[in-house]
Amino acid sequence: MRINGIMIDCTRIIEQHDYYRRLIDFMAEWGMNTLLWHFTDDTGMSVALPGFETVAEPHAFTAKDMKALVAYAAKKKIDIIPELETFGHTRYLTDRKEYKHLYAGKKTKELTFNAVDPKNKETLAVMKKLIAATAKVFSSDFLHIGCDEVDLKEYCKANSGLDESATWAEYVNTIIGMVKGAKKTPMMWADHPTKDKKIAKLIRKDVILIDWRYHRTVKDDVHAKLAGAGFKKIITAPSIACWEYRFLPNDIALENTQKMASFAFKHNALGLITTIWCPFRYIQSALYYGIAYSAEVYKGKGKINDKKFHARFAETVFGSDLNDTLATVLILYPSLVIDHRAAKGAVDNKPLTGKDDVKALAAVFSNAKELLDIASWYQPKKNADIYEAMLLAAKCAYLVSGYHVLNKSSDGAGKAAFNTLLRETKKLIAAEWDKGRFADDPQKYKPKFPDHEHQFAVVLIDSILPLE
Repeated sequence: MRINGIMIDCTRIIEQHDYYRRLIDFMAEWGMNTLLWHFTDDTGMSVALPGFETVAEPHAFTAKDMKALVAYAAKKKIDIIPELETFGHTRYLTDRKEYKHLYAGKKTKELTFNAVDPKNKETLAVMKKLIAATAKVFSSDFLHIGCDEVDLKEYCKANSGLDESATWAEYVNTIIGMVKGAKKTPMMWADHPTKDKKIAKLIRKDVILIDWRYHRTVKDDVHAKLAGAGFKKIITAPSIACWEYRFLPNDIALENTQKMASFAFKHNALGLITTIWCPFRYIQSALYYGIAYSAEVYKGKGKINDKKFHARFAETVFGSDLNDTLATVLILYPSLVIDHRAAKGAVDNKPLTGKDDVKALAAVFSNAKELLDIASWYQPKKNADIYEAMLLAAKCAYLVSGYHVLNKSSDGAGKAAFNTLLRETKKLIAAEWDKGRFADDPQKYKPKFPDHEHQFAVVLIDSILPLE
């Protein structure tokens, strides 16, 4: 069976638990069969694993709750695969007093790539316990060990000039062995074996690699490179929600997903897992469009007829035919591209002035306005909250693009309309958070790490100043 699924980042933000059941229902309706459960990262742990309950975040799943969700997904023919970060992205451990000595290198308050100490025997003992606990909670045959974006540079320099690649491979091979010992098949991200020939040579080949690349211009060369290094099992992983963009799954993300799906079939990969990172950058239910797109483009072996997809989306999600209004909304929706630079500029009150930036943002502003002007002409017969979430995402795109486009203009009427929508949207996005996430989560208005305000949709919109 080919894997057709998504990855959900449920540790950088924990959504209300009912959301995950609805997500599983949606995935099943679109024929997906795999949910990669990213439950550990620098921000914390979202499942209270036995023996590590004190490490878990507020609102984390108990082991009992997680087993119940795994069983629920299994009834829908969806396998929940756990991802336990075992090397980098491990400040969920090393920010805690009892594990801080396991941090490799010099830690700062800033969020940077990091690692646990690969040469410390205590690190290995802790990881063995974490792997065993994870294996008991999750019934999947697979266990993902992370191992992406590991930074050992300063650590190796400080330890008699250790060879970075050899140190990386030795530790990861040990972790792979632990997973095999727990009777699971190991998976890991493929960025280090892809970029480092020595790592690719040294690493065990009885691991499934997940090739994650998120740009529109991805090249068709990685699978052949990894296969040539001896890796026989590879999964492709695009993204509909990554660090670069905000609010909704946009055209760039959809094109990335389409290309990676085509690569998966061309090279007979095990399947496709489309990633959703840091959901706080996005409007929760605005992502369903991208999830459905991923399911359809994979079933089409990298090809998709947008009109037929939109007709199915209208029928399946909204219970209606695809009328002219909804057709236009669905065409315009993914064109609303807001990147991290536009988001940060709005938060810092520094409008972008480059010719290409202004032109691109003007197009987004125009498309968002057109979408919002006609949106009320269509009323879904079911799942109205998904439609409203998509419109909220469009309003957010209108505001960020409008901030840059109107800031220095003399359009008084345009600025007045902008300010009215800004006041309305600040209330709407705060209420949307409370509906699908936890109202008492401090990250609603205050990110855990500095200079991350532009990454949080609520904080981003709340930071935009009225135009004068």
